[in-house]
Amino acid sequence: MTRKFFLFILSLIVSFLVNAQVSIDQKRDNIWMFGYDNFPPYAGGTVLNFNCSPLSTTYTSQELNLDLTDASICGTNGQLLFYTNGMYVANSNYQIMPNGDSLNPGDLFNYFDGMGYRLAQGALILPKSNSESLYYILHEKLVWSDDYFALCSGLYYTIVDMSLNNGLGDVIIRNVPILEDSLDPGCITATRHANGRDWWILIPEFLHNKYFLYLLNPQGLNLISTQNIGTASYMMELGQACFSPDGSKYVRYSATDINLPYRLEVFNFDRCTGLLSNYKNLWYVDNAWSTGIAISPNSRYMYVSAELRIDQYDLQAEDIAASKQTVAVYDGFIDPMFPLGSTHFYLEQVGPDGKIYICATNGVRYLHVINHPDLPGTACDVQQHAVQLNTFNSMSLPNFPNFRLGALPCSTCDTLGLGGTVVDGNILYDNNLLTPVDSCWVILKTLNGMAIDSVLSNQEGYYRFCGLQPGSYKLITHTSKTWGGVNSVDALHVLRHFVGLENLTGLFLKSGDVNLTLSLNAVDALIIQKRFVGLTNTFNTGDWLFEEPELSITNTNTQHVNIRCLCYGDVNGSFVPY
Repeated sequence: MTRKFFLFILSLIVSFLVNAQVSIDQKRDNIWMFGYDNFPPYAGGTVLNFNCSPLSTTYTSQELNLDLTDASICGTNGQLLFYTNGMYVANSNYQIMPNGDSLNPGDLFNYFDGMGYRLAQGALILPKSNSESLYYILHEKLVWSDDYFALCSGLYYTIVDMSLNNGLGDVIIRNVPILEDSLDPGCITATRHANGRDWWILIPEFLHNKYFLYLLNPQGLNLISTQNIGTASYMMELGQACFSPDGSKYVRYSATDINLPYRLEVFNFDRCTGLLSNYKNLWYVDNAWSTGIAISPNSRYMYVSAELRIDQYDLQAEDIAASKQTVAVYDGFIDPMFPLGSTHFYLEQVGPDGKIYICATNGVRYLHVINHPDLPGTACDVQQHAVQLNTFNSMSLPNFPNFRLGALPCSTCDTLGLGGTVVDGNILYDNNLLTPVDSCWVILKTLNGMAIDSVLSNQEGYYRFCGLQPGSYKLITHTSKTWGGVNSVDALHVLRHFVGLENLTGLFLKSGDVNLTLSLNAVDALIIQKRFVGLTNTFNTGDWLFEEPELSITNTNTQHVNIRCLCYGDVNGSFVPY
């Protein structure tokens, strides 16, 4: 087996193990809710169910309208717990919860009542860390404005306790102000902290380049910091924001004015600190009235919808703006049940099946789908009006974070160890200097011999494995570095050990057994002497001897394991490898 093929097989094994460690929250977004109450002609809601493949759509009778603001949450089994339209909270029976009315009370609540809150990404539901029953609804409140029709006056939270009302849930805390400031309308987004448990929530301020960073952890929801970066914002309902599925990018698509270029902003995001960096502003020229954005599951391709077309950007390209490709142009389809129901492109959301779903700008019965968003160009396969809903959908898509994102392997801030144990150390030659040995392949194996991962030691002899789960392992090392350090003195040490004049132990004892008889004798000394004078150029053992430590991982603390080595025959450890 060649080294290249061996490493390929290792990468497949590691990929399988990582995928097998998916968070228990992986089914939190398996139910998507759409539609209206039972008032004709809209007549009810649609349940989009990702628990089956292919996904299913079913009709339901419900008590609230979903109009732009749309958020839901499932249990760990993928069954609906509750959902909200930014005004009311409904349970899994599609009925308003006790105390689940009057979210965001005020003049605009009264104005929108009977329609649904009109704020894209205006609500987001997150499970409380270390709780099996408590859920936070984050929501923004709209107020009248003389200059801008309506503005967001602040961020609030409402808490649902699913242990109440026979498991159907009750709202126990409602409309608690978190942040009272002028905020960009909607754009409530979140991603996992690098520890794999907590949540970062990023909120942009209106008409400024300021971001408020919150952390939801077992202690609750707290403001961690603010950061000024990028360009002053002005979205007015026409934009969307999201994190990449791996949490390393944050992007915003800000529609400011149909007569001006739109801001398409890309940032790096640090899941440890919550800080944005490496700001890029990709001016986007369009006259669209609606805009949406999503990033492919592999976190490489960014999709931007602008009413009449969808463009793809490569986030790994040196020049992201120049990588733009148009992957779909509106085909003119109109919902036959609604003569004015054009299916233009609007908001985007990555589904549990890895596809990207896009709603329309009108109350129609169709969603668009990007079937293969991880592929470049038109290979991503945009299928327009591919999913037909049972009822009309008023321009909404549910707002979800990536519930499948776990801890960041090898992260220094994974204090919970949910990304697995880190095992590291140095390869050291067992001489007086303990010289570091580079270019050594360290292979991590199970005790039954299955290879899990491999890594090459660096110039300091350092190696590191990340993301290890509880179990028993062994470290096997080999190298092709030059052998050396053996001479007549080593042969003499072997003879002295054989006749009882000195006692070689440990690695020094093993290194002298060059004929593999599991003991030292005069034959070993003779073979060492013959190689020193050039009568032979090999040992049966090979050239290098490494310790083979076994590990028992039962917790998530970093384990530091140094591996000592010798050249075979160098029983006095005189060699200094280079």
